[in-house]
Order: sequence, then structure tokens, then C-alpha cells
Amino acid sequence: MKYQESNACAKNELGANVKRIISDLLAERLVVEGQHVKFPDDVDLEVKVKFAVDEEGGTLTIKIGWDNYVEEAVEEEESF
Repeated sequence: MKYQESNACAKNELGANVKRIISDLLAERLVVEGQHVKFPDDVDLEVKVKFAVDEEGGTLTIKIGWDNYVEEAVEEEESF
């Protein structure tokens, strides 16, 4: 499932807005479209920063991702 929220702010409000989001994220208080955001404790997190700009505008994206690994039972072959 994908969830997202957006809001507009002046450049001078950007720092406070991002600090609030990060603070809430790290304190496990961040809610996006009614969904609490929580990172898994047992996997590594990947952090990507993307920046794009063209004649129409620009974007800066900070993306945090992880893979959910499921350990599969490995059957050992017995040799006789």
C-alpha cells in the first residue's frame, strides 16, 4: 500500500517543517493518511537522496526503504 501527504510552505518555514517530520518519524509518532510509520528493527534501511530540476521546476526526494526478508527453511540432504 502507498500513502502520501503533502503541504506547501514558504522557504523560511521549510526547516521547521522537515525537522517536525523527522522528529515525529524517529519518535514513531509520524502518521501518513492515518497510517503510523514504523521501521522494522531487524533489517538495514537504505537512504536515497534524489534531486531533479528542469525548466518546469524541481524536486528533492529523501527516500528510506527496506526489504522484508523471509528466512526459508533449508532442508539438508542426508547421504547414506
